[in-house]
Amino acid sequence: MSDPTTSSTGHDLRHIGRERVLQLATPLPATSRRVLIQHGTERAGTGQSVPFGKAAPSVPHSNKKKGTYVCAVGGLPLFHSKDKFESGTGWPSFVRPIAPEHIVERRDVSMGMVRVEVLDKRTGAHLGHVFNDGPRPTGKRYCINMAALAFVPDGVDIPTEAYDVTSIAAPPSGAGAGADEEEEEVVEKEADAGAGGAAKARRCAIL
Repeated sequence: MSDPTTSSTGHDLRHIGRERVLQLATPLPATSRRVLIQHGTERAGTGQSVPFGKAAPSVPHSNKKKGTYVCAVGGLPLFHSKDKFESGTGWPSFVRPIAPEHIVERRDVSMGMVRVEVLDKRTGAHLGHVFNDGPRPTGKRYCINMAALAFVPDGVDIPTEAYDVTSIAAPPSGAGAGADEEEEEVVEKEADAGAGGAAKARRCAIL
């Protein structure tokens, strides 16, 4: 029988508790705290990830480097660059999470509309929303706030249990070499700069 507290990727899914969540969120930038804890949003086209301690710097929403996006509070891996695509909305978009059990999707009726909110499983932190207008193969568009994430280049270790993302030490010399130079081939999908893209942006704008 599978352990419900451990994911298919070997990561601890136990909720760390509100007090610990707030503690881990304290050193994060104000925008990240507002998004993660207060269910806020970042302005389109301005998103910056939280640095992965001293192991990796902050990256913009348009980042195309190969690696994993983890939750900025608690560090659970959420998305990988191979599933990232250009949606034309100004927010990072993904076709699927790393593992379905790493996120929670729940009905959101705020702002006078019905949407599906995406939360981090380990902390309950707000990430964004998911829509059914994405590219193949899933048809999903996980529209996520970059401020809710930290980017970990391929080759850099990610702890399996909850941790302080801001306290990660620099990797040994040479670890993850080449990750900064390589860029992921984006999932094929043309960004619609016209009415369709604008409509998506409006829906994401009130994440």
